[in-house]
Amino acid sequence: SAGASAPAARDIAAWPADWAWSRIGALQDALSQFRPDALLVPVMEEAAVLVWLLQARQPRRYVVSLHTVESMHLPEVYPDPARLRIERWLFTRACADAFAVTMPSRGCAEDLAGAFGIDPRRILVLPNPVHAQSVCARALVPPERPVATDPATVTFVHVARFGPEKNHELLFDACTQLRKTLPQFRVLCIGDTYGRDVAAELRARDLAGHVLVLGEVTNPYPYMAGARALLLTSRYES
Repeated sequence: SAGASAPAARDIAAWPADWAWSRIGALQDALSQFRPDALLVPVMEEAAVLVWLLQARQPRRYVVSLHTVESMHLPEVYPDPARLRIERWLFTRACADAFAVTMPSRGCAEDLAGAFGIDPRRILVLPNPVHAQSVCARALVPPERPVATDPATVTFVHVARFGPEKNHELLFDACTQLRKTLPQFRVLCIGDTYGRDVAAELRARDLAGHVLVLGEVTNPYPYMAGARALLLTSRYES
């Protein structure tokens, strides 16, 4: 059903009230340096909830800035059912009472309206900007972490942090299948591993010779430009 019903009393214990109210107090102190009519723009779910709770102490106009498919993202952030219920309710109220909510795509906007019951007229779609000339210029720069090249090896690139929504498991499954028909290939994985033992996963799948984890880089475009294709395995994207 659209929207979020009020959480049951048993759910309240799952919410860190002390943590939240201490940050609301700090936010209130920080806002004392700004004019009363200053517009607040909380970015993402947690900030939106804190600004909404602030209204009880210091009402201010605010615009919520969101960047993802919330119906899929919130359950990953709050896997505990009781915590999810109260966070979903707070998040819904924060969006419903905002002056506006911005989203990067029509799909995200439709998800917010349909899954949380937010009035579509309050949701503004602001696509992420891409400076194409800058991307093309940065693609010509030598890569910051050079990798050996072999004309006989087909190179692919996957650019994403190792988060659950990026679905690296599907990428590794695809590599296992690809080995059957294309022995000479490699996939360059660019993105923060967040401490995940990717090397052990690759050894277990016998993919250590086919997948190279480069970690984070400031400029991924030279790797993309030199690859046969850019791979995308995400479960969802903005």
